[in-house]
Amino acid sequence: MDMDGQTHEGMSEVAISVLPLGELDSSLRLSNYNTFRLPGNNSACKCDNYLGFTLVLSDKHWQIASDGTVNELDGPLTWRIENTLFAPIITLNTAIRYVSQTRDKTTDPIIKKNAAQTLAMLKSYPRLSIRRHANDLDQE
Repeated sequence: MDMDGQTHEGMSEVAISVLPLGELDSSLRLSNYNTFRLPGNNSACKCDNYLGFTLVLSDKHWQIASDGTVNELDGPLTWRIENTLFAPIITLNTAIRYVSQTRDKTTDPIIKKNAAQTLAMLKSYPRLSIRRHANDLDQE
């Protein structure tokens, strides 16, 4: 949602309401989740978390080459995200897929154990059928 409902000189401040389920670390351990968001708890969630960023109307974009260098390119005039101050976020289905795939590739018993616990928790959340990304899993 646009915070003030207006765009000024090719820029717009935007905030998106999110419902974070937790944080996933490199050992596939889910942490910082709020118990009131766990399934079976009837407490209302007010979606009190917002991600804020700036949209800029620009004909410039950046592409990362296979050697890791970043190139600025000209392209069509379009809205581009600038000034993000939050960690990357993923959907519930993407988290389930990532944890499953990483679990299947590792030989580390700690990571496998953490993955099993994390998957049990993630799979207990209801999945929404709206705004799915093409790579999201429909069922698992």
